[in-house]
Amino acid sequence: MLLQNVAKKYPRNYILLAPAKRDDTGRVQDWQVLNNDRNYQKIKDLADYYRREGIKNAVIISTAKTGMDVAPDESARFFRIFHNMFTIAGVSIKFPMTLGGEE
Repeated sequence: MLLQNVAKKYPRNYILLAPAKRDDTGRVQDWQVLNNDRNYQKIKDLADYYRREGIKNAVIISTAKTGMDVAPDESARFFRIFHNMFTIAGVSIKFPMTLGGEE
């Protein structure tokens, strides 16, 4: 499901998503909605559960324009997952990466 469709279907909610499809550059094209709620702590607890169960790329977004903020670390996780990046020692690296400087 595209993000704009998620926002239309679940207005003013926190949404727990996982990538469903990526393009050739590794960016997410479609998302799978894992859950939604208006209570941030419930969604955060569910995200932690999914991550413990092996769905490490579960992310939280808010579909509200104001008043329903997402924690900064969760926002950063969304952008890393969206762009197919991972972080080592505070440095974000695009995956797949090549060693030796050539792509």
